[in-house]
Amino acid sequence: FSNWLLLPEGPVTWAAVREALEARRLVVVFDLLGPPAGFEVWAEGPAGRTPLGAEAAFAPDTTLRVILPTAPAGAEVEGVLWRIDAEGQRHAVAEFSELLAWPVAEPGVYRVEVRQVPHHLAAELGPDWARFVRPLTWICANAIALR
Repeated sequence: FSNWLLLPEGPVTWAAVREALEARRLVVVFDLLGPPAGFEVWAEGPAGRTPLGAEAAFAPDTTLRVILPTAPAGAEVEGVLWRIDAEGQRHAVAEFSELLAWPVAEPGVYRVEVRQVPHHLAAELGPDWARFVRPLTWICANAIALR
């Protein structure tokens, strides 16, 4: 697996890398399943757009938005939106296979995981392919905190 920093458009500089690290704009990707091309997570609310890794004040008219990554041909992809409450308990609040626009009903820390069923890898996996062609975690995104 690897860590992917979400950098702004433009040239890659050490300043941009440090800024992305400090802002916690990163995802963990299990590269064997493919790159996270196109993956995006943000919140939209009265204060504007809140990017991955950031914190914003909770407002009832906030929407969490997710664009799933482009999957390899033949793979099935599913996203799960998790809410971590004040006690640290995780709650799956949405499962989706396309774009997500989820109205935030309560404060919390929200995280996205993307799972993939890698049908496209069956030929390379040999005779035990069925053990691995099942939902596998592909991407774990950092959180957006709405407090």
